[in-house]
Amino acid sequence: MSFEKFAALLAAGVSQQQAIDLSGVRNQPHFSTLRLAIEAGSPAIDAARVLAKVQRIESDTRDEIEQAQQVPISTKKLMLWLPWFGLMLAELTGLEVVHALFSPLGLVLLGISAGLSYLGHRISERMIKAAIDTSKPPQQPILRLAIFIQTGIQLGEALKLCEIPKQSELIQFALRSGANLKLLLQSQIESDLAAWRNRSLVIAKQLSVRLMLPLGLTTLPAFLLLTVAPILLGALTKGEI
Repeated sequence: MSFEKFAALLAAGVSQQQAIDLSGVRNQPHFSTLRLAIEAGSPAIDAARVLAKVQRIESDTRDEIEQAQQVPISTKKLMLWLPWFGLMLAELTGLEVVHALFSPLGLVLLGISAGLSYLGHRISERMIKAAIDTSKPPQQPILRLAIFIQTGIQLGEALKLCEIPKQSELIQFALRSGANLKLLLQSQIESDLAAWRNRSLVIAKQLSVRLMLPLGLTTLPAFLLLTVAPILLGALTKGEI
């Protein structure tokens, strides 16, 4: 994890520029937030540790989504290749399924099967894309606000830079109670990350179940059209039924 390496290098006394070069954070998606902390004069190590958590959650979510795809994808591959094996065995038994498959009715069934398989593939792709988009990390105005607060910028100016309304519940609570805004922001960041992680994992687990829907509605009918129908047609052609 690049941001973890960056934070570890800073903790070891390495300069910020060297830590950036050695850790490879410059090529990471959230480097702009880290650069903001550095340019604002805020402790970069605090921002790096938060971004390391963001990076870790993103990695866990990707792993969960990939794992959710494995069973449906493996089942789909099996159901798409197994019919050809069955047709070959049926042909060897003399049922003339190849002739039946390339008859006008057989070609229609073959076209419908291909269409169903393509439809199932497209639906599955959309489901996976939607899950990835939904589990993207939230915007980080609170993190940017914490960075500016640590630099000593006035609250009003910091809120303006981060585009956070002063009427925000967290800000109003800090102003009314006199609570330490920095600690409140840190707590809010931790809470947001935990909520995002839980939501992402739930989405990934739901995906594994939802992907069975196109499998059952499209791939399974395609499997039947490529196995049962040609064999029946071959048997009828030979006059065995």
